[in-house]
Amino acid sequence: METAISHNCDDLRLQNTGDKLICGDYNTEVKGIVTTFMATVDVIKQAIEIGANLIITHEPTFYTGNDELDWL
Repeated sequence: METAISHNCDDLRLQNTGDKLICGDYNTEVKGIVTTFMATVDVIKQAIEIGANLIITHEPTFYTGNDELDWL
């Protein structure tokens, strides 16, 4: 995923953004992508059912505004 972001955004990538990998590993091969407004439990279950392992969501994953992870 890091390669895809770097390849497509190059030097135009924003330094302060909510776009980040929240759970998982940058080295995992993407087998399917799901987009959603909110990554609810039902969306996650449906992604698993169809074999997708990357969910791109509009809303923060943990409902913390900018998806800060320091509380984990």
